[in-house]
Amino acid sequence: MLNIIYIFGNNIKDKVNLQKNSIYKKKQIKFSKKIFKKIEKTKKLKNIFRDYIKTFVETLIDRNANFDFSNCMKNIKNLNIIVLTGDKQMNCKGKFVLDENTIYINENSLSKTQDTIFHELFHMASFNHSKKIAGGFQHGFTYEGINEGYTQLLTNKYFKNSTNHFEIETEFALLLEFIIGSQLMEKLYSTANISALLNEIGKYNENNQDYASSFLKQIDDFRLICYLPANEFTSEKRDELIKILKNIMIGFIEMFVNKLKLEKIDIGIEKFFSHLIYKIKTKNEVHLILSSQEIDKYKITCYKSIEIDKQTKLYSKINKK
Repeated sequence: MLNIIYIFGNNIKDKVNLQKNSIYKKKQIKFSKKIFKKIEKTKKLKNIFRDYIKTFVETLIDRNANFDFSNCMKNIKNLNIIVLTGDKQMNCKGKFVLDENTIYINENSLSKTQDTIFHELFHMASFNHSKKIAGGFQHGFTYEGINEGYTQLLTNKYFKNSTNHFEIETEFALLLEFIIGSQLMEKLYSTANISALLNEIGKYNENNQDYASSFLKQIDDFRLICYLPANEFTSEKRDELIKILKNIMIGFIEMFVNKLKLEKIDIGIEKFFSHLIYKIKTKNEVHLILSSQEIDKYKITCYKSIEIDKQTKLYSKINKK
């Protein structure tokens, strides 16, 4: 259970960009019955999962996702999907166990919402067994935060999910997508190319891959505190949480500024800042992460980076203060 409530700079329900990419042409993928033979369930459930898997792949193709299906088509041949019922159901709605190539999903998750199965299918489709990588952007328990966030971001984007699973992680992933770009992020995720992701992040930090790794690990540290039991969420942990979150937000801003300096075009300055986290609430207290004055000054830096400064209304506004 989360110990905090996030206060974003935008309407959280309107945070997913459904813009299409144009990499893949629409094409057919034929599914053999043999692919589904190891789903050891009733005939009815086999048909349900066959439909889910077909919908998953065909939707990504129809929506022109920049998704590499190599790992997906390998893993799907031996995929098991196990529905847990009654008291065997998990605390979480579903999970993908990479060593077993198995999706475990609670019966309630199938009856109430479909987003869980698609989230877990993304995990399956991004797992590279030959490299012994957990899949997507995660290696073991490292970079789990950005991996879960980006998995949910893709689920929201392509399957119109309306729930708020991994809300904070999704917001981090979206901020990173502003910097890396959606097409490249999808390609790196689907091929489990963590090294390339670190290189991309490093481009905007003096080509420093070590910085990129520590930055993503900060997201993992943040998650650990967020999900602490309530009796362990002390004032010291709260202060640590606020400090880490501010470092993460400033890290995203600095990467974004460096990207602007390199590209010299407005790649969505106002939209990027609308997705930053300005405040958090713990119990009955609201804690400021970034003040409006700080945000305005960062925006000025962004506009100056693309050589738009004194002509902007924002510049005039700050100059009068």
